Amino acid sequence: MNRIMGGNVLFGQGELADSYALITLYDYIKESTAAQFAFPPIQENDRCKNALAGVPRWELNHREAQSLDLIISTVSDVKRGGTKAKTNVDVDIAILKNCVLPMPEKEKAALREKYGIGNERPIVVVGYADSSREVETLVKKLSRHADLYLVGPTSLSVIGAEHNDSVHAVRTWGVLKDYYAIADLAINAHNLEKNQKPMHNFVEATEGGPLLMVPPENTMQYGYHTLVDTKAIVECKNLADIISRAKRMLKEFQGNEAHNAARTAHLMRTRENYLPVIEAYIRQALGEDIAVPQSDLDVVKSYTGTRVRIMHPETDWDIEPLEDMAVHYGSVPLRQPRIQESTPVKAFFTRLWAAMTPAAIKRAPYNECTGMVEEFDI
Repeated sequence: MNRIMGGNVLFGQGELADSYALITLYDYIKESTAAQFAFPPIQENDRCKNALAGVPRWELNHREAQSLDLIISTVSDVKRGGTKAKTNVDVDIAILKNCVLPMPEKEKAALREKYGIGNERPIVVVGYADSSREVETLVKKLSRHADLYLVGPTSLSVIGAEHNDSVHAVRTWGVLKDYYAIADLAINAHNLEKNQKPMHNFVEATEGGPLLMVPPENTMQYGYHTLVDTKAIVECKNLADIISRAKRMLKEFQGNEAHNAARTAHLMRTRENYLPVIEAYIRQALGEDIAVPQSDLDVVKSYTGTRVRIMHPETDWDIEPLEDMAVHYGSVPLRQPRIQESTPVKAFFTRLWAAMTPAAIKRAPYNECTGMVEEFDI
């Protein structure tokens, strides 16, 4: 790794979803500054290779990573930022997921050909499919009306569908994103009943067609309620309601043009509103004198200015505020900035204690692509 004018910047990915989100940001900002951007090395599996194909990667040890000029990471329910560098910018992953460019119809057609999926019947994709009674019921009720692709650790023999030509089990890791893109209707097996499970990537799940789901307890992620308002996501009361609505939609299915138009409008509006703001904070972190466009984002800076966290006010990841995050820029002029008072000594010991608690250790995220556990930011 050679030092260059503009700085050396690493995207600190964690889960595969982080990679997709950060690539969206990388594609947007890579030409706007003289900085050199790269991603960490990856494990030798096909999905990670494909996700990071064409992006530069650096082999770095811990000390080299800390000497970087900037690390850009995501903030989510499983990730609170990345390894500490000279400067860090942490971005709400919900914002980046809603900044993805819609997949062209030509690419969707290529995926159908790749997986041998025809156009004779509507396609229903069930993500995170297991062998539960709920999935078994779903299959029995819907297989008469569509071809079902169960993506996940399901067993057709257990759910009694081994002789049903309309039902297909897909156990390959990392391909759910592809199947969602070619779905006419999507269902998430983790959201068939009311529960407290975290929401999976609902933006990804609506790539091909509407997503039917029973909303979990916490739906406070940016983009969710907008996609509900546009009917890209259909909230249901329970499994019976999902089945009833799915049957009606499949019987009346005439294509998803209206769905795609509404979803695309939301994604493009998000890109226009928020990517220039995130880009400006990144360029500021690299020492550029650049104004930040006005927005409704919640942005918190540390006393020293070496760490920036960018969040959407609709997102609630239930993250404890970092004590050294003192200067808050929030939705001006919609609300007054909030100021968090602290001292550097108190901040250090507060965060050290938090990192040593069993809850903090339990939530240390495993990096699917690098095969490492993310370090605590202390």
